Amino acid sequence: MPGILISQSPQHVVILDTAVFHKSTKTHQLIKDRGARLLFLLPCYPDFNPIEGDFATLKKRREYSPWVTW
Repeated sequence: MPGILISQSPQHVVILDTAVFHKSTKTHQLIKDRGARLLFLLPCYPDFNPIEGDFATLKKRREYSPWVTW
């Protein structure tokens, strides 16, 4: 992450989801030390995280698909 944050300024906003490693003190400090603002997405907010819909579809397929044996 340090390479990504080299040229951050107060006009930059870093938006993170609620992954555990995004909530670490080290992550917060890296972003704040470079002057950028830090915002978190709301938990389970699929409008800003469209991959969540894909994961839900894959999970349903896995749960309801018949077992295949060879």
